[in-house]
Amino acid sequence: MPKKRDTRKKNTNAAAKAKLRKKRIALEILAVGVGLAVLALAWAYSRQMPTPPAIPAASVLAIEDVGLELIAQRDTSYITVYYPKTNSAQVNRVVKLFVDEQLAHFRAGVQPRARFTLPHQRGYDEFTLGVEATRFDDDIVSFVFRGFTRYAGEEAGRGSLDTMTFDLSTGTQYALEALFLKPETDGHLKTLTTLAFGGPEETALAPESFARFALDGDTLRLFLPPPAQGVGIPLAPLRQLLARRLRAPIRGGVLDPAYALPPEPDVSGLEGKKLVALTFDDGPHGTLTPRLLDFLKEQGVHATFFVVGSSAALYPDIVRRAAAEGHQVGSHSYTHKDLTKVSAQTRGEEIERSAALLEELIGYRPTVMRPPYGAQNAAVQNASDVPLILWSIDPRDWETRNADKTYTRVMANARDGDIVLMHDIHAQTIDAAMRVVPALKAEGYTFVTIDQLIAARGGAQAGDVIYNRPA
Repeated sequence: MPKKRDTRKKNTNAAAKAKLRKKRIALEILAVGVGLAVLALAWAYSRQMPTPPAIPAASVLAIEDVGLELIAQRDTSYITVYYPKTNSAQVNRVVKLFVDEQLAHFRAGVQPRARFTLPHQRGYDEFTLGVEATRFDDDIVSFVFRGFTRYAGEEAGRGSLDTMTFDLSTGTQYALEALFLKPETDGHLKTLTTLAFGGPEETALAPESFARFALDGDTLRLFLPPPAQGVGIPLAPLRQLLARRLRAPIRGGVLDPAYALPPEPDVSGLEGKKLVALTFDDGPHGTLTPRLLDFLKEQGVHATFFVVGSSAALYPDIVRRAAAEGHQVGSHSYTHKDLTKVSAQTRGEEIERSAALLEELIGYRPTVMRPPYGAQNAAVQNASDVPLILWSIDPRDWETRNADKTYTRVMANARDGDIVLMHDIHAQTIDAAMRVVPALKAEGYTFVTIDQLIAARGGAQAGDVIYNRPA
């Protein structure tokens, strides 16, 4: 009897083991199936969400003192953002604020989706932002941001283009109008339009169409709508319209000699003084101007010479001497035409030709201009990139050619802040000046150049008309 019980027990154990083997095989098959399903889903998901191409950053990294920051996200959305980092905390704040606003705008457009939808139903949202950096000089840098946004389910996305231009030394951000003189006028926009399109017929473009720009060496790049690669405009033809800072690039920590600024006027010790500015027009004269310069040097007095370009071309050494001895050299046009009675083209040529010649002779462009005959109007003001200097005392030396009358009229009318008009092409005027200077000194006057008078008494902008500057 015991033998039968052992046989039954062995049969039961064998059956249990067989059943367990079947369950194990089934579980293994299920595991393989789940694994294959996971792989299939991963493959499908990867097919649905390809990795966007990296945005080139070499143009940023090649700019000295400008680094690169990266924001990358690979979860429910694909986000790749490159943005610059500079040595200016203010610039970095402005740039980061812009980046954060771009990201917030993108995320606001992402639509919520069911958690367990399949990848081919879900799709993906994508935002990329790249940056290109260009440099005008050591401090002024432009950033061009190109973005791309595409939301799930869209066949095609949309691009964007934004620009920023900064002075890294101050943290200042430039708007386009800040690059030009007299921003209250639209003269620079008309000029830009003509240079961009080759003619004035496109002037229907709204001012906001010019908002996107970058400075690239000696070129102004405009990104006109729709955003494209941009139109490059050389800065040279714009020179008389540009703000002074843009005329003086800093290369290697020093002013580029090709764009040298004039010396800063010395106003130390002028506060509370009686000031007078002697000005001489229509020169230089080959013999009379040197005689006057000899006298002024002996007296330790500086004056302002408004020279005619054509005469300056004949006597360049006299112009250089005047500047070297501390006198101010201003423009009086190139051929002494009445600028209110000529075409806009001739007016521009008279102003620019004289300024360019003086820059060649003394190393920088003149900072003041006296229109011939004192004739000026809105057209002359808008054409000038410097203040227009008239006068408060005219002894009419050019008319009387009489030293006594010239002397008497100056002394009878002299007041603090006056600008005296005389002409160094008449011998009688030189004789009168040699009496006026010691006489005004005796009355307590301090002689200043026009730049000193303006700097000491409130400053001036391009196109301003100045007769005198009383305290």
